[in-house]
Amino acid sequence: MNHKGGYEERVVHTVNSQILLDGTQVCRNVKLMRVAVVTPVFLGGFGEFTHLKGALIGGAEVYLHTFIKEVLEEVASEIVVYQERGFSARFSKKTSVKTVSSLKALKLDGFDLAIINKLELASKLSRSQLSRVRSIAIHHGMSTPPALTLDALKTYYEHDHAFPLRGRKIRGAIRRFFGRRIEDLARVLFWAVKNLKKWKTAVMEVNRCSDLVDCVVSVDKDSLRYVHPSRRVKWRVIYNFVDLNLFKPSFRDDPSKEKRILVPRNLTTYRGTFIIPKLAYLLKRWGYRDFKFLIAGSGHLRPFLERETERLKVSEEVALCGHQDHFRDMPRLYAESDIVLVPSLASEGTSLAVLEGMASRKPVVTTDVGGIKDIGVNGIHKLSSPFNIKKIGRNIARLMEDEDLTERISEAGYRYVRRNHNLQLWKERWQRIIDEMLLVEEQPLPVELIKVPLTI
Repeated sequence: MNHKGGYEERVVHTVNSQILLDGTQVCRNVKLMRVAVVTPVFLGGFGEFTHLKGALIGGAEVYLHTFIKEVLEEVASEIVVYQERGFSARFSKKTSVKTVSSLKALKLDGFDLAIINKLELASKLSRSQLSRVRSIAIHHGMSTPPALTLDALKTYYEHDHAFPLRGRKIRGAIRRFFGRRIEDLARVLFWAVKNLKKWKTAVMEVNRCSDLVDCVVSVDKDSLRYVHPSRRVKWRVIYNFVDLNLFKPSFRDDPSKEKRILVPRNLTTYRGTFIIPKLAYLLKRWGYRDFKFLIAGSGHLRPFLERETERLKVSEEVALCGHQDHFRDMPRLYAESDIVLVPSLASEGTSLAVLEGMASRKPVVTTDVGGIKDIGVNGIHKLSSPFNIKKIGRNIARLMEDEDLTERISEAGYRYVRRNHNLQLWKERWQRIIDEMLLVEEQPLPVELIKVPLTI
Protein backbone atom coordinates (compact mmCIF):
# COMPACT_ATOMS: atom_id res chain seq x y z
CA MET A 1 0.00 0.00 0.00
CA ASN A 2 1.17 3.52 -0.79
CA HIS A 3 0.70 6.13 1.92
CA LYS A 4 2.24 9.09 0.05
CA GLY A 5 0.25 12.27 0.07
CA GLY A 6 -2.29 10.99 2.60
CA TYR A 7 -3.82 8.45 0.23
CA GLU A 8 -4.08 4.69 0.43
CA GLU A 9 -4.39 2.43 -2.62
CA ARG A 10 -7.03 -0.29 -2.48
CA VAL A 11 -8.30 -2.86 -4.93
CA VAL A 12 -12.07 -2.75 -5.33
CA HIS A 13 -14.67 -4.01 -7.79
CA THR A 14 -15.70 -1.35 -10.27
CA VAL A 15 -19.34 -2.04 -10.90
CA ASN A 16 -22.24 0.38 -10.96
CA SER A 17 -22.51 0.69 -7.20
CA GLN A 18 -21.76 2.74 -4.08
CA ILE A 19 -18.34 3.22 -2.46
CA LEU A 20 -18.33 2.45 1.26
CA LEU A 21 -16.70 4.44 4.06
CA ASP A 22 -13.63 2.19 4.17
CA GLY A 23 -12.99 2.60 0.44
CA THR A 24 -14.40 -0.72 -0.76
CA GLN A 25 -17.34 -1.02 -3.09
CA VAL A 26 -20.42 -3.24 -3.25
CA CYS A 27 -22.97 -4.22 -5.85
CA ARG A 28 -26.52 -3.38 -4.76
CA ASN A 29 -29.07 -6.02 -5.58
CA VAL A 30 -31.77 -4.55 -7.80
CA LYS A 31 -34.17 -7.47 -7.31
CA LEU A 32 -35.69 -7.53 -3.84
CA MET A 33 -35.52 -10.98 -2.26
CA ARG A 34 -37.27 -13.21 0.25
CA VAL A 35 -35.30 -13.87 3.43
CA ALA A 36 -35.84 -16.52 6.12
CA VAL A 37 -34.38 -15.88 9.58
CA VAL A 38 -33.98 -18.83 11.95
CA THR A 39 -33.39 -18.03 15.63
CA PRO A 40 -33.84 -19.66 19.07
CA VAL A 41 -36.03 -16.78 20.27
CA PHE A 42 -36.88 -13.27 19.09
CA LEU A 43 -40.25 -12.14 20.47
CA GLY A 44 -41.61 -13.63 23.69
CA GLY A 45 -40.12 -15.06 26.84
CA PHE A 46 -38.79 -18.48 27.75
CA GLY A 47 -37.42 -20.17 30.85
CA GLU A 48 -36.63 -17.57 33.51
CA PHE A 49 -37.71 -14.81 31.08
CA THR A 50 -41.35 -15.89 30.68
CA HIS A 51 -42.55 -12.59 32.17
CA LEU A 52 -40.93 -10.64 29.31
CA LYS A 53 -43.56 -11.39 26.68
CA GLY A 54 -42.70 -9.43 23.57
CA ALA A 55 -39.51 -7.95 25.05
CA LEU A 56 -36.03 -8.27 23.61
CA ILE A 57 -34.27 -10.48 26.17
CA GLY A 58 -30.59 -9.87 25.49
CA GLY A 59 -27.86 -8.80 23.09
CA ALA A 60 -28.56 -11.47 20.44
CA GLU A 61 -32.20 -10.37 20.20
CA VAL A 62 -31.26 -6.66 20.06
CA TYR A 63 -28.73 -7.55 17.34
CA LEU A 64 -31.39 -9.35 15.29
CA HIS A 65 -33.88 -6.50 15.77
CA THR A 66 -31.38 -3.97 14.38
CA PHE A 67 -30.19 -6.34 11.65
CA ILE A 68 -33.73 -6.77 10.33
CA LYS A 69 -34.57 -3.05 10.51
CA GLU A 70 -31.29 -1.61 9.21
CA VAL A 71 -29.99 -4.26 6.79
CA LEU A 72 -32.55 -6.85 5.67
CA GLU A 73 -35.56 -4.58 5.17
CA GLU A 74 -33.51 -2.49 2.73
CA VAL A 75 -32.94 -5.43 0.37
CA ALA A 76 -35.85 -7.80 1.03
CA SER A 77 -39.42 -7.80 -0.18
CA GLU A 78 -40.43 -10.27 2.56
CA ILE A 79 -38.78 -11.50 5.76
CA VAL A 80 -40.05 -14.43 7.83
CA VAL A 81 -38.53 -15.01 11.27
CA TYR A 82 -38.84 -18.62 12.47
CA GLN A 83 -38.25 -18.99 16.21
CA GLU A 84 -38.22 -22.06 18.46
CA ARG A 85 -39.76 -20.26 21.45
CA GLY A 86 -41.97 -17.20 21.85
CA PHE A 87 -45.15 -16.10 20.09
CA SER A 88 -46.08 -15.36 16.50
CA ALA A 89 -46.62 -11.72 15.56
CA ARG A 90 -46.29 -9.10 12.85
CA PHE A 91 -42.96 -7.35 13.53
CA SER A 92 -43.20 -4.79 10.73
CA LYS A 93 -44.83 -4.33 7.33
CA LYS A 94 -42.20 -6.55 5.69
CA THR A 95 -41.38 -8.89 8.58
CA SER A 96 -43.50 -11.57 10.25
CA VAL A 97 -42.52 -13.78 13.21
CA LYS A 98 -43.62 -17.41 13.37
CA THR A 99 -43.06 -19.88 16.22
CA VAL A 100 -42.38 -23.42 14.99
CA SER A 101 -42.45 -26.71 16.87
CA SER A 102 -39.65 -28.26 14.83
CA LEU A 103 -36.97 -26.63 12.69
CA LYS A 104 -36.62 -29.90 10.77
CA ALA A 105 -40.07 -29.29 9.29
CA LEU A 106 -39.15 -25.86 7.90
CA LYS A 107 -39.46 -25.47 4.15
CA LEU A 108 -36.86 -23.01 2.90
CA ASP A 109 -37.78 -23.47 -0.77
CA GLY A 110 -38.60 -20.14 -2.39
CA PHE A 111 -36.32 -18.10 -0.14
CA ASP A 112 -33.26 -16.41 -1.65
CA LEU A 113 -31.31 -16.22 1.62
CA ALA A 114 -31.44 -17.85 5.07
CA ILE A 115 -29.99 -16.09 8.12
CA ILE A 116 -29.31 -18.34 11.12
CA ASN A 117 -29.06 -16.21 14.26
CA LYS A 118 -26.89 -18.70 16.14
CA LEU A 119 -24.32 -20.90 14.43
CA GLU A 120 -25.09 -23.98 16.56
CA LEU A 121 -28.70 -23.80 15.38
CA ALA A 122 -27.55 -25.04 11.97
CA SER A 123 -27.24 -28.53 13.46
CA LYS A 124 -31.05 -28.58 13.86
CA LEU A 125 -31.48 -28.07 10.12
CA SER A 126 -30.78 -30.82 7.61
CA ARG A 127 -28.27 -30.61 4.77
CA SER A 128 -31.21 -31.01 2.42
CA GLN A 129 -32.91 -27.91 3.83
CA LEU A 130 -29.76 -25.79 3.66
CA SER A 131 -28.84 -26.98 0.18
CA ARG A 132 -31.93 -25.26 -1.23
CA VAL A 133 -30.92 -21.75 -0.19
CA ARG A 134 -27.84 -19.57 0.33
CA SER A 135 -27.17 -19.39 4.07
CA ILE A 136 -25.33 -17.13 6.51
CA ALA A 137 -24.94 -18.08 10.18
CA ILE A 138 -24.22 -15.45 12.85
CA HIS A 139 -21.86 -16.52 15.63
CA HIS A 140 -22.33 -14.47 18.81
CA GLY A 141 -19.36 -15.96 20.70
CA MET A 142 -18.45 -19.23 22.40
CA SER A 143 -21.20 -20.14 24.86
CA THR A 144 -19.23 -22.37 27.24
CA PRO A 145 -16.27 -21.11 29.30
CA PRO A 146 -12.81 -22.57 28.74
CA ALA A 147 -10.47 -23.18 31.70
CA LEU A 148 -10.71 -20.21 34.05
CA THR A 149 -8.67 -19.01 37.01
CA LEU A 150 -9.02 -20.83 40.32
CA ASP A 151 -10.66 -17.75 41.80
CA ALA A 152 -13.24 -17.68 39.01
CA LEU A 153 -13.98 -21.38 39.39
CA LYS A 154 -14.52 -21.04 43.13
CA THR A 155 -16.77 -18.03 42.66
CA TYR A 156 -18.68 -19.63 39.80
CA TYR A 157 -20.00 -22.39 42.02
CA GLU A 158 -20.37 -20.34 45.16
CA HIS A 159 -24.14 -20.02 44.95
CA ASP A 160 -26.76 -22.74 45.06
CA HIS A 161 -28.11 -22.07 41.58
CA ALA A 162 -24.91 -23.38 40.01
CA PHE A 163 -25.31 -26.77 41.69
CA PRO A 164 -28.00 -29.36 41.01
CA LEU A 165 -29.74 -30.69 44.13
CA ARG A 166 -27.50 -33.77 44.34
CA GLY A 167 -24.43 -31.54 43.96
CA ARG A 168 -25.59 -29.31 46.83
CA LYS A 169 -26.01 -32.34 49.10
CA ILE A 170 -22.51 -33.58 48.25
CA ARG A 171 -21.11 -30.10 48.81
CA GLY A 172 -22.75 -29.90 52.23
CA ALA A 173 -21.32 -33.28 53.23
CA ILE A 174 -17.81 -32.27 52.12
CA ARG A 175 -18.04 -29.02 54.10
CA ARG A 176 -19.16 -30.82 57.27
CA PHE A 177 -16.44 -33.46 57.18
CA PHE A 178 -13.46 -31.76 55.52
CA GLY A 179 -13.93 -27.98 55.69
CA ARG A 180 -13.95 -25.25 53.07
CA ARG A 181 -10.52 -25.86 51.50
CA ILE A 182 -11.48 -29.33 50.36
CA GLU A 183 -14.85 -27.94 49.33
CA ASP A 184 -13.10 -25.44 47.02
CA LEU A 185 -11.18 -28.31 45.43
CA ALA A 186 -14.45 -30.20 45.02
CA ARG A 187 -15.93 -27.21 43.18
CA VAL A 188 -13.04 -27.18 40.71
CA LEU A 189 -13.33 -30.93 40.12
CA PHE A 190 -17.09 -30.62 39.73
CA TRP A 191 -16.61 -27.89 37.11
CA ALA A 192 -14.01 -29.93 35.24
CA VAL A 193 -16.19 -33.05 35.07
CA LYS A 194 -19.34 -31.11 34.18
CA ASN A 195 -17.97 -28.61 31.69
CA LEU A 196 -14.78 -29.91 30.09
CA LYS A 197 -16.69 -32.40 27.97
CA LYS A 198 -19.32 -29.76 27.25
CA TRP A 199 -16.63 -27.32 26.11
CA LYS A 200 -15.04 -29.90 23.81
CA THR A 201 -18.47 -30.66 22.36
CA ALA A 202 -19.14 -26.93 21.81
CA VAL A 203 -15.88 -26.50 19.88
CA MET A 204 -16.64 -29.57 17.74
CA GLU A 205 -20.17 -28.29 17.12
CA VAL A 206 -18.91 -24.89 15.93
CA ASN A 207 -16.59 -26.59 13.44
CA ARG A 208 -19.23 -29.06 12.27
CA CYS A 209 -21.86 -26.37 11.76
CA SER A 210 -19.38 -24.33 9.70
CA ASP A 211 -19.60 -27.09 7.08
CA LEU A 212 -23.39 -26.81 6.87
CA VAL A 213 -23.67 -23.14 5.87
CA ASP A 214 -22.21 -21.03 3.07
CA CYS A 215 -20.81 -18.30 5.31
CA VAL A 216 -20.30 -17.59 9.03
CA VAL A 217 -20.27 -14.03 10.36
CA SER A 218 -18.65 -13.83 13.80
CA VAL A 219 -19.10 -10.78 16.03
CA ASP A 220 -15.59 -11.23 17.45
CA LYS A 221 -12.15 -12.43 16.40
CA ASP A 222 -11.60 -14.50 19.56
CA SER A 223 -13.89 -17.28 18.30
CA LEU A 224 -11.59 -17.97 15.35
CA ARG A 225 -9.14 -19.59 17.77
CA TYR A 226 -11.52 -22.55 18.01
CA VAL A 227 -12.13 -22.94 14.27
CA HIS A 228 -9.99 -25.35 12.25
CA PRO A 229 -7.84 -23.47 9.67
CA SER A 230 -9.46 -25.38 6.81
CA ARG A 231 -12.88 -23.98 7.79
CA ARG A 232 -11.86 -20.36 8.40
CA VAL A 233 -12.22 -19.56 4.71
CA LYS A 234 -15.99 -19.37 5.31
CA TRP A 235 -15.67 -17.05 8.30
CA ARG A 236 -15.98 -13.26 8.29
CA VAL A 237 -15.69 -10.94 11.30
CA ILE A 238 -18.07 -8.00 11.67
CA TYR A 239 -17.68 -6.40 15.08
CA ASN A 240 -20.81 -5.31 16.92
CA PHE A 241 -22.26 -1.83 16.64
CA VAL A 242 -23.77 0.92 18.71
CA ASP A 243 -26.46 3.40 17.66
CA LEU A 244 -24.79 6.76 18.35
CA ASN A 245 -28.12 8.59 18.00
CA LEU A 246 -29.57 6.50 20.83
CA PHE A 247 -26.59 6.19 23.17
CA LYS A 248 -24.77 9.51 23.45
CA PRO A 249 -22.88 11.61 26.00
CA SER A 250 -24.90 13.33 28.70
CA PHE A 251 -24.35 14.56 32.22
CA ARG A 252 -26.21 13.81 35.42
CA ASP A 253 -28.44 16.70 36.37
CA ASP A 254 -28.99 15.74 40.02
CA PRO A 255 -26.80 17.13 42.83
CA SER A 256 -26.21 13.76 44.53
CA LYS A 257 -22.57 12.79 45.16
CA GLU A 258 -23.47 9.11 45.11
CA LYS A 259 -21.46 7.16 42.52
CA ARG A 260 -23.82 5.12 40.39
CA ILE A 261 -22.36 1.95 38.89
CA LEU A 262 -24.59 0.57 36.15
CA VAL A 263 -24.49 -3.21 35.55
CA PRO A 264 -26.45 -3.73 32.28
CA ARG A 265 -26.55 -7.52 32.59
CA ASN A 266 -29.21 -10.19 32.89
CA LEU A 267 -29.25 -12.15 36.14
CA THR A 268 -27.65 -15.33 34.81
CA THR A 269 -24.44 -17.09 35.79
CA TYR A 270 -22.39 -16.33 32.68
CA ARG A 271 -23.17 -12.62 32.98
CA GLY A 272 -21.30 -12.49 36.29
CA THR A 273 -23.98 -10.56 38.20
CA PHE A 274 -23.78 -13.00 41.13
CA ILE A 275 -20.59 -11.23 42.33
CA ILE A 276 -22.23 -7.81 42.80
CA PRO A 277 -23.26 -8.22 46.49
CA LYS A 278 -19.73 -9.36 47.39
CA LEU A 279 -18.28 -6.55 45.32
CA ALA A 280 -20.37 -3.99 47.21
CA TYR A 281 -19.35 -5.58 50.52
CA LEU A 282 -15.68 -5.43 49.50
CA LEU A 283 -15.85 -1.73 48.56
CA LYS A 284 -17.50 -0.94 51.91
CA ARG A 285 -14.78 -2.88 53.72
CA TRP A 286 -12.16 -0.82 51.88
CA GLY A 287 -13.79 2.32 53.24
CA TYR A 288 -15.81 3.51 50.24
CA ARG A 289 -19.21 5.09 50.82
CA ASP A 290 -21.82 6.87 48.69
CA PHE A 291 -22.02 4.37 45.84
CA LYS A 292 -24.76 2.18 44.42
CA PHE A 293 -24.82 -0.69 41.94
CA LEU A 294 -27.80 -0.54 39.55
CA ILE A 295 -28.37 -4.00 38.03
CA ALA A 296 -30.56 -3.70 34.94
CA GLY A 297 -31.75 -7.15 33.92
CA SER A 298 -33.88 -10.21 34.67
CA GLY A 299 -33.11 -13.85 35.29
CA HIS A 300 -33.10 -16.80 37.66
CA LEU A 301 -30.48 -15.33 40.02
CA ARG A 302 -32.77 -12.64 41.43
CA PRO A 303 -33.76 -14.61 44.59
CA PHE A 304 -30.10 -15.41 45.22
CA LEU A 305 -29.08 -11.76 44.81
CA GLU A 306 -31.85 -10.63 47.16
CA ARG A 307 -30.67 -13.08 49.83
CA GLU A 308 -27.01 -12.13 49.37
CA THR A 309 -27.63 -8.39 49.64
CA GLU A 310 -29.51 -8.98 52.90
CA ARG A 311 -26.88 -11.38 54.26
CA LEU A 312 -23.97 -9.04 53.50
CA LYS A 313 -25.93 -5.95 54.61
CA VAL A 314 -25.49 -4.13 51.29
CA SER A 315 -29.16 -3.55 50.45
CA GLU A 316 -28.54 0.21 50.33
CA GLU A 317 -25.67 -0.27 47.89
CA VAL A 318 -27.31 -2.73 45.45
CA ALA A 319 -30.51 -2.03 43.51
CA LEU A 320 -32.19 -4.68 41.35
CA CYS A 321 -33.87 -2.62 38.62
CA GLY A 322 -35.40 -5.55 36.72
CA HIS A 323 -35.78 -5.72 32.95
CA GLN A 324 -35.35 -2.37 31.19
CA ASP A 325 -36.43 -1.69 27.63
CA HIS A 326 -33.31 -1.45 25.49
CA PHE A 327 -34.50 1.46 23.34
CA ARG A 328 -36.62 3.41 25.83
CA ASP A 329 -34.99 2.93 29.25
CA MET A 330 -31.34 1.93 28.80
CA PRO A 331 -30.11 5.24 27.27
CA ARG A 332 -31.47 7.05 30.33
CA LEU A 333 -29.81 4.60 32.74
CA TYR A 334 -26.45 5.02 31.03
CA ALA A 335 -26.86 8.81 31.18
CA GLU A 336 -27.64 8.74 34.92
CA SER A 337 -24.65 6.53 35.78
CA ASP A 338 -21.02 7.35 36.56
CA ILE A 339 -19.38 3.97 35.81
CA VAL A 340 -20.48 1.01 33.65
CA LEU A 341 -19.56 -2.49 34.87
CA VAL A 342 -19.68 -5.57 32.60
CA PRO A 343 -18.41 -8.46 34.80
CA SER A 344 -18.99 -11.32 32.34
CA LEU A 345 -17.72 -14.76 33.30
CA ALA A 346 -18.07 -16.29 29.82
CA SER A 347 -20.15 -16.35 26.63
CA GLU A 348 -19.38 -12.86 25.36
CA GLY A 349 -18.84 -11.38 21.90
CA THR A 350 -18.01 -7.73 21.25
CA SER A 351 -20.38 -6.80 24.05
CA LEU A 352 -23.15 -4.32 23.20
CA ALA A 353 -23.16 -3.19 26.84
CA VAL A 354 -19.47 -2.23 26.67
CA LEU A 355 -20.00 -0.34 23.39
CA GLU A 356 -23.11 1.44 24.71
CA GLY A 357 -21.26 2.50 27.86
CA MET A 358 -18.41 3.94 25.79
CA ALA A 359 -20.85 5.70 23.42
CA SER A 360 -22.51 7.27 26.49
CA ARG A 361 -19.04 8.57 27.41
CA LYS A 362 -18.86 6.58 30.63
CA PRO A 363 -15.75 4.73 31.90
CA VAL A 364 -16.22 0.97 31.45
CA VAL A 365 -14.88 -1.70 33.82
CA THR A 366 -15.00 -5.19 32.38
CA THR A 367 -13.42 -8.65 32.28
CA ASP A 368 -11.06 -10.20 29.71
CA VAL A 369 -13.64 -12.57 28.26
CA GLY A 370 -14.24 -13.59 24.65
CA GLY A 371 -14.80 -10.73 22.22
CA ILE A 372 -14.46 -8.05 24.92
CA LYS A 373 -10.71 -8.44 24.37
CA ASP A 374 -11.29 -7.13 20.82
CA ILE A 375 -12.72 -3.83 22.11
CA GLY A 376 -10.13 -1.10 22.58
CA VAL A 377 -6.99 -1.22 24.72
CA ASN A 378 -6.91 -1.88 28.45
CA GLY A 379 -5.90 1.21 30.41
CA ILE A 380 -6.73 3.52 27.50
CA HIS A 381 -10.31 2.84 26.37
CA LYS A 382 -11.46 0.68 29.31
CA LEU A 383 -10.25 -0.95 32.55
CA SER A 384 -10.31 -4.74 32.25
CA SER A 385 -9.05 -7.65 34.31
CA PRO A 386 -9.49 -11.41 34.64
CA PHE A 387 -12.66 -12.56 36.40
CA ASN A 388 -11.48 -11.78 39.94
CA ILE A 389 -13.60 -9.89 42.48
CA LYS A 390 -10.68 -8.01 44.04
CA LYS A 391 -9.23 -6.94 40.69
CA ILE A 392 -12.63 -5.79 39.45
CA GLY A 393 -13.13 -3.94 42.73
CA ARG A 394 -9.73 -2.24 42.43
CA ASN A 395 -10.58 -0.96 38.96
CA ILE A 396 -13.86 0.50 40.22
CA ALA A 397 -12.03 2.05 43.19
CA ARG A 398 -9.46 3.66 40.86
CA LEU A 399 -12.24 5.41 38.96
CA MET A 400 -13.98 6.50 42.16
CA GLU A 401 -10.74 8.06 43.44
CA ASP A 402 -9.19 9.52 40.28
CA GLU A 403 -11.31 12.02 38.31
CA ASP A 404 -8.54 12.58 35.75
CA LEU A 405 -8.39 8.84 34.99
CA THR A 406 -12.18 8.74 34.70
CA GLU A 407 -12.12 11.62 32.22
CA ARG A 408 -9.32 10.09 30.12
CA ILE A 409 -10.95 6.64 29.92
CA SER A 410 -14.37 8.14 29.14
CA GLU A 411 -13.11 10.39 26.34
CA ALA A 412 -10.82 7.77 24.76
CA GLY A 413 -13.57 5.12 24.84
CA TYR A 414 -16.06 7.54 23.30
CA ARG A 415 -13.72 8.46 20.44
CA TYR A 416 -12.83 4.81 19.85
CA VAL A 417 -16.41 3.57 19.61
CA ARG A 418 -17.48 6.40 17.29
CA ARG A 419 -14.66 5.55 14.91
CA ASN A 420 -14.81 1.74 14.98
CA HIS A 421 -18.30 0.60 15.99
CA ASN A 422 -20.77 3.06 14.50
CA LEU A 423 -23.99 1.71 13.01
CA GLN A 424 -23.30 2.91 9.47
CA LEU A 425 -19.97 1.08 9.27
CA TRP A 426 -21.62 -2.11 10.58
CA LYS A 427 -24.44 -1.83 7.99
CA GLU A 428 -22.00 -1.38 5.12
CA ARG A 429 -19.96 -4.40 6.14
CA TRP A 430 -23.12 -6.50 6.24
CA GLN A 431 -24.28 -5.18 2.87
CA ARG A 432 -20.98 -6.26 1.35
CA ILE A 433 -21.32 -9.79 2.78
CA ILE A 434 -24.88 -10.18 1.46
CA ASP A 435 -23.87 -8.90 -1.97
CA GLU A 436 -20.94 -11.32 -2.10
CA MET A 437 -23.26 -14.19 -1.23
CA LEU A 438 -25.71 -13.42 -4.03
CA LEU A 439 -23.31 -12.54 -6.84
CA VAL A 440 -23.26 -14.96 -9.77
CA GLU A 441 -19.95 -16.82 -9.56
CA GLU A 442 -19.78 -17.40 -13.34
CA GLN A 443 -19.51 -13.63 -13.96
CA PRO A 444 -16.40 -12.32 -12.18
CA LEU A 445 -16.32 -8.58 -11.63
CA PRO A 446 -13.61 -6.37 -13.18
CA VAL A 447 -11.04 -4.99 -10.78
CA GLU A 448 -9.07 -1.75 -10.80
CA LEU A 449 -6.95 0.29 -8.39
CA ILE A 450 -8.46 3.39 -6.80
CA LYS A 451 -7.25 5.85 -4.19
CA VAL A 452 -9.16 6.57 -1.01
CA PRO A 453 -8.30 9.31 1.53
CA LEU A 454 -6.90 7.90 4.77
CA THR A 455 -8.90 8.20 7.99
CA ILE A 456 -6.88 9.86 10.74
